[in-house]
Amino acid sequence: MKKFGVVFIAALLLASCTSITLKTEAQKDLFYENGKLIATYSYGEKGEVLKDGILIEGLVTEYFEGNKPKARHVYRKGMKNGESQQYYENGGIKAVLFYQDGILSGPAKYYFETGEVKEEGAYAKGKRDGEWKDYYLSGLVEKKTTYRLGEKEGFWSCTYESGEVKEEGIFLKDKEEGNWKCLYKTGEIKEKGSYKNGLKEGLWEEYDKDGNVTGKKIYRRGEPVK
Repeated sequence: MKKFGVVFIAALLLASCTSITLKTEAQKDLFYENGKLIATYSYGEKGEVLKDGILIEGLVTEYFEGNKPKARHVYRKGMKNGESQQYYENGGIKAVLFYQDGILSGPAKYYFETGEVKEEGAYAKGKRDGEWKDYYLSGLVEKKTTYRLGEKEGFWSCTYESGEVKEEGIFLKDKEEGNWKCLYKTGEIKEKGSYKNGLKEGLWEEYDKDGNVTGKKIYRRGEPVK
């Protein structure tokens, strides 16, 4: 039998007097090596991780098969706290995240497999919050999105890889709202119109690169009016 793919190292096990309510038996992980049971990991209702019934404490490293690190986390009282790192199989960093009592909280950064930053922003209460940026491999910004506890809220923009604005508008409670426009690489308007509650509403116009109107449509609740 193959060696199990998750290994915990540098972890101190706390014999806690705190009462932990466990989830069902079906939500236990059993780890074997050469056919022999070597550890049982179970989970508390609050997300605590226990090894053989004892809370995990300290540095935890997960491995791919072949003993290459997959992730490193710090546990306190059985829950992730502080900096957490994830890796690609080639050894490159995949993500740097922060946790507070098992919940994503604080700055976050994700990387392409080649090492360049892919996406960055912050989490609050386990959800995306504030401005997030997506990047092309070249390092130029592809998208800017503002979140409020997991929902898109506020100004949003997308650019061509050459840096020019491609599309921009406003989100309200995770849905497009108000005036939006799409542009050609040369900066001229390609299409413009309005959204209401995530659906196209009213007059939408299309243009060629010379600014001439090439099409018009009226929308009601996302459907074109004939």
